[in-house]
Amino acid sequence: MVRANACTNWRARKQLEVRHFDEAGKYQSELMTSIMREVASRIKCGWLFFLDADEFLMVRQKSDLVRQLKRHRIAPALRMIWLNAYPTEPQTTIVPDTPIEGYLELPRPFKKVAINLRHAAKVTTIVQGNHDAVFNISSSFGKTILLEPRILHLPIRTEAQIRRKSKLGLEANGARRDVDASHSTHWKQIAATDNLPNIRWLVYSYGHRWNDIVNNDASPPKPTLTGRLDQLVDVGRKPQS
Repeated sequence: MVRANACTNWRARKQLEVRHFDEAGKYQSELMTSIMREVASRIKCGWLFFLDADEFLMVRQKSDLVRQLKRHRIAPALRMIWLNAYPTEPQTTIVPDTPIEGYLELPRPFKKVAINLRHAAKVTTIVQGNHDAVFNISSSFGKTILLEPRILHLPIRTEAQIRRKSKLGLEANGARRDVDASHSTHWKQIAATDNLPNIRWLVYSYGHRWNDIVNNDASPPKPTLTGRLDQLVDVGRKPQS
């Protein structure tokens, strides 16, 4: 686990190796690329996932995930789809029994990348945000999208939190020369808006300008995903008696 200069509250489990990274967020691409190379030098097979503290793999059993990965074992990388959600009551800390709502389908979903360590040598760069990878050879499997599992993504918990997240993200991107003006338009819109729209709008359109996705004068889309966090994200956990 890398503890970066971010705004997410988290608690590390004892079995994890935790590294503190206090440099500006503009180095995220370089950091994740370096981490990938270090892991690949020690571990020759398996998959490396780049998950933030507000992202959770939605799988019922670990065996389900293993079966999916074996099916795509010749692919150098996989991309998994974000499923955006939010706590029904704004709060700063997410716990297992937090009630959440979200959307099973998004109009323009983002994806996160996972690297096949057998083919890590083919990857030259993990793209900023961990949304993609750059390869040193052409591969028809490099853009493979894995429909299951999806990634439950909780980007917004309070207005103060999303404003701070947007501020840090824009500062990081502003320090990079390889980020064009069209990058992080949602953060720019949040930073420039005094009165933010309903949290449903923000989550439903996250990653894009909300007025490019929905008409803010209309009613927010009805959530298609509801439940407790630990019910929706269940990696083989035994039910409590």
